Amino acid sequence: MKIDAEEYSEAQAIVLNVARLVFPLPLAEMLDAINRAGAVGPFVDPTLWMKGHQQLDRVKALVSKLRAFQLEVEEQLAAELGDAPEAASAITDQLRQREPEGPGIVCPDCGVRFREGKDLFSHACQTGPDDA
Repeated sequence: MKIDAEEYSEAQAIVLNVARLVFPLPLAEMLDAINRAGAVGPFVDPTLWMKGHQQLDRVKALVSKLRAFQLEVEEQLAAELGDAPEAASAITDQLRQREPEGPGIVCPDCGVRFREGKDLFSHACQTGPDDA
């Protein structure tokens, strides 16, 4: 199937927008949290684990693919910027910055934002007053 120039341009714009959306996500950290959940979940609550681990496996598969895409975007940026590591670092920092998403609490260690009412100290980062 051939596409015309307009369809190609639209598809390219969408691909670039997807890259912009995926690039700042903490996907490596998500994979770490999923792996930790997979390691301890069967011991913490075997019944719940049996009911829900398939969904976690599907999320892990998707996040793994997105992480590979994210790494490719980083590689493309590095290749495009060549011998300008400070420029690459500045662009990477800029792409990773996210605007706050409404009211909530932000973990000071990992930057995860929680909606109001969520327990900051029960997330995968495992930070809390006892960790200081």
